[in-house]
Parts: sequence; C-alpha cells; structure tokens
Amino acid sequence: MTYRAKTFYCGGTAKDYDKKRFFSLKGRIYDWLEKNSITKALWHIDPEAWVLDIPCGTGRIGEHMEKLGFYVVGMDISKDMIEIASKKILITKVGDIEKLSQYGNTYDAVTCVRFMGHVPYEIKSDVLTEMKRVAKTLIVTFYLPKKKIDNWFPISEPDIKCLLNRCGLEVIDKFYVCRGWSDGVTYVLR
Repeated sequence: MTYRAKTFYCGGTAKDYDKKRFFSLKGRIYDWLEKNSITKALWHIDPEAWVLDIPCGTGRIGEHMEKLGFYVVGMDISKDMIEIASKKILITKVGDIEKLSQYGNTYDAVTCVRFMGHVPYEIKSDVLTEMKRVAKTLIVTFYLPKKKIDNWFPISEPDIKCLLNRCGLEVIDKFYVCRGWSDGVTYVLR
C-alpha cells in the first residue's frame, strides 16, 4: 500500500525538514522533549548496543543516540534524507521499514520516531512485525488523536494495546513526550 510518507520526503522537503520543524523556539522545545523521551526509553538497552533508527529522516535522533554511546545504523526509504543523515550518523543506508526481514535478527533495538503517525492503521502491524524480526527491543512513538490533520493517522491507546497484542509485543515501559502539549507516546516493547 502506498501512503504519502513513502514518497514525500525527498528533494526540497528533505533539505528543509529540520529548518521547518526544529529551528523555532517551539520546534527546539519539541525536539528536546522527543529526545528526552527516547533517552528514557533507551534506559532499557545496554550501553554500546546496536540500534537501528528507522526511518532515520535527517538523522537527528540517531545523532542523539550516538552521543549517548550507542552504535546507530540510520535507515530511510528517502535517498535525500539519507544524504542529510549521513552527515550526522556514522552508518546510514537506504531501506524500507516494511521490508526488514532481509537483515535477520541483527540489532539490539530499533527506534521508530515520527513514523507511526504517517502510517495507516492496517500497515502499523506489518511495520511492527518487521521491526520485531530484526531486534530484541522496539522503541516506538505512537501519536494519540489530538486534532485532525490530513495524511496523519493517530491511534488511541486501546487500539495501541490491541495492535501490540496482535503483533505479540509486550509493553515494558511507556513515556509521554509531554502530556497536554504533544500527542506522542514512546513505548518500549519486547
């Protein structure tokens, strides 16, 4: 199934991604909150673990994890995003989050930030299953329904619970990015 995120983040969209989202005061605060949520979730992962950040976008989360001492592989379907990310993350490659099985059980963890909101409900379980194939631990940010936005697919917490049960994933922990201000909830799954 094709959805906007598979083709949208290329060219000028990739080039201006960080500037449009994270350079304003509000954007910098949100970036800090999101990274703080991921830092809390990474507490469950051994230091110096191998983490796949997918989709890595421009590499801002991967760069943050490398600073924390993790070995990061950034992967994204957009060659333009990978080009930007490769300036921040040591190892990057082009890859599709829906086709990870070719990599086997390679990573200690997978992080997936800002993606589940782009994915229609019927694709979310496929994506989680693929991530589960390649890593012991999944750190995934879901987005709760807050307001209607075109091409955005939030999911309620009861639906997250059903989705995770269907995928055979157990919730180890969860962290709200910032209750009341952000609709993001970061889950640690096994």
